[in-house]
Amino acid sequence: MPRLRIRLAGILLVALVAVLAAACGGSGPAGASVTARHTPSPAPTAKGPTPTPSPRVGPPAAAQNLTFSGDISGTMTELVTQSAQTPSACSERPVEAAAWASTLYGTVDGAVYGFLATVKPYNGPGTYTSAQAQVQLFSVSDQQKTWESLPGDAVTFTVHNDNLTGTVQATLTDLDSDQATLTVAGAWSCAP
Repeated sequence: MPRLRIRLAGILLVALVAVLAAACGGSGPAGASVTARHTPSPAPTAKGPTPTPSPRVGPPAAAQNLTFSGDISGTMTELVTQSAQTPSACSERPVEAAAWASTLYGTVDGAVYGFLATVKPYNGPGTYTSAQAQVQLFSVSDQQKTWESLPGDAVTFTVHNDNLTGTVQATLTDLDSDQATLTVAGAWSCAP
């Protein structure tokens, strides 16, 4: 009977490895949404599978050069450490004509803000205007502080060939006062 236990243990180990491999595999259609990047699972050892590391969402150290002026003055130069409240990420390989999006969390003048950009329809790398691109800045600590590019606000948003870097120049409207009170210009990056 010992051989049956060894085979059963081997079958269970193979099944566990298969489940872990499937769980770390693809996350649906490429570009369908903002996606998390997964760290590959290490190979199992003779003693059993190695614990799977937590997935890394976005690049924790991507360099930014986003200068804000108006209601907020300062430059976002890097992303803050990843957490459940600050999950920076970019769409990776968007499907043509689908939406492309990025959400980046960094500090401006000592406070943490989220910088959100969307392009729809996305027709590949290039420069988009307010007809296709929308930009938003919001405070992580004070949900009343939100600025967004509305119809009539100037937006020039560029996505480079890697789909992970680009530039932006936009006027944003304070959603509380309904006045254009913030501008942003510079380079953004989701690239590690």
